[in-house]
Amino acid sequence: MKKIIYIALALILIGAIGGLIVFQTTDLFQTSKASAQTKTASVNGIKKINVDVSSLDVEVKKTNRDQLSAKVKGWGNKQMIQGVKLAINKEGDALHVTAVRNQSFFTFTIGWSKLIIEVPEQAYNQITVDVGSGDLSIEDLQAGHLSLTSGSGDVTAKNNKSRGNFIVQASSGDIDMQHNQAQNEARVSANSGDLDVSDLTAKSTRLETASGDIDVLRYSGSLIAQANSGDLDIESHQLSGDIDAQVASGDIDINFAQDPDALSVDYRGGSGEGTVNLDGFLYKEKTDHLIIGQKGDGKYKIRVRTNSGDFNLQ
Repeated sequence: MKKIIYIALALILIGAIGGLIVFQTTDLFQTSKASAQTKTASVNGIKKINVDVSSLDVEVKKTNRDQLSAKVKGWGNKQMIQGVKLAINKEGDALHVTAVRNQSFFTFTIGWSKLIIEVPEQAYNQITVDVGSGDLSIEDLQAGHLSLTSGSGDVTAKNNKSRGNFIVQASSGDIDMQHNQAQNEARVSANSGDLDVSDLTAKSTRLETASGDIDVLRYSGSLIAQANSGDLDIESHQLSGDIDAQVASGDIDINFAQDPDALSVDYRGGSGEGTVNLDGFLYKEKTDHLIIGQKGDGKYKIRVRTNSGDFNLQ
């Protein structure tokens, strides 16, 4: 028994000595504003910008300078910043920005860090940003095609313009979009997370979430919105395109500040009630779970499907 106690004490002593050595010879517990890593590159002749990040918060925004810059900054021990391998590579008319964190078993990080990319304004054909794990935000960008992907983290997009499509995807995290434009399609999807979209202008918009609410405030164009589990709330000044709204479990509310002059409604629900409160709306068929009708010439079509939840249009 005594032998076991001696062995245990020896192991504790060895651990304490090892911990003291680590404390005195490394920066593991020495936190401060770490020195930033910075890379720059010319954008002359560049048409495509691709950003690929493994595990880091990312912010991409416009700059008035004539060079693209990528900076890893933050607070914490040395490994929090220096443990990130940052690179910018040029391939033809494309710039590739990569940031990969060293995930060695013996690497320890304390603190926080963020990759900030500043992009000069010019006529890019494509800007894509792919983040494995971390929050992503972009602001004031313009390109022929904009694509954002986050594996795990929230996505925020403000004041961006696409001459073609604008695609935003998040596996696990909320998506917040404000004052964005897409000349063709805006497509926003999340496996698990809420979608908040406001002041979106697009020829067509598609919003999808497997688990989460969808809130739309002021938009233009046609709209497809689908949620498996969550509420769908659409508010806008006026109806400017067809709407296809589907929710498996949750309510659907559609509100317009200005009553539409012409629309048709096709609502079918499983468990829940449907109501339409619009002056001049004429019913062709109406039950608790079915509404078929129109106003005017039925120019815009509103199609609503719910399995479990109420529907209200006004």
